[in-house]
Amino acid sequence: IAHDLRNYLSGIVGSMDLALDLMENGDTKGAAAILSNAFKTSDRATSLTQQLLMLAPKDALPMKTTLLGPLLKEITIFALTGTNVNAVFTIPENLWPCDINANQIFQVIDNVVINACQSMPDGGTVHISAENVPDGSLLPPPLKQGCFVRVNISDSGCGIASEHIKCIFEPFFTTKQKGSGLGLATSRTILEKHNGYLDVESVVGKGTTIFFYLPASRSFIDGWRLDEAGTSR
Repeated sequence: IAHDLRNYLSGIVGSMDLALDLMENGDTKGAAAILSNAFKTSDRATSLTQQLLMLAPKDALPMKTTLLGPLLKEITIFALTGTNVNAVFTIPENLWPCDINANQIFQVIDNVVINACQSMPDGGTVHISAENVPDGSLLPPPLKQGCFVRVNISDSGCGIASEHIKCIFEPFFTTKQKGSGLGLATSRTILEKHNGYLDVESVVGKGTTIFFYLPASRSFIDGWRLDEAGTSR
């Protein structure tokens, strides 16, 4: 990651130097094109620094009570901009808020949506749904009982071969020619640091669903339970 970050920063500085020379020679159009590429490179550098944050201790991550619905829509629309893939959302209005580090959850959603998009090179639709999972529901084994929000991000792409399923969360494993193999590994680590869980369901030739669980905000759930019991507000 550090090696890639150094290369990105060198490219940004070199682009700025070239753009400055062009502007001094009156070629503002050429300078604007080069600066546009520099901005794209800076976005990739930002993504790398966010990956480094996964190494931070859990207690060092600033958490904030956040509604996932608007975040899911914003990040998905951003990730699909300029592609031939559209999105369909099924998100209830009463979806519980979660205590999250928004930057890290942004990275998770962005990673998963981009993977879905890349699995459909001829275009298609990404389906994003979310639901409340009350205490007592059947949960994946790593999770302890409690109230969660489950998010599903599904595509109708090529799917993942069964022999690769067990490897996709290993750092640097990838079947893509230009993939880093860090996206899903990083995403699962981020979810684990949020006391959540991320996994995959896939059928070759039919598509893939990446799903994840996040604990619902404890303070909200405590108030919600009181409301349900009729002893508050």
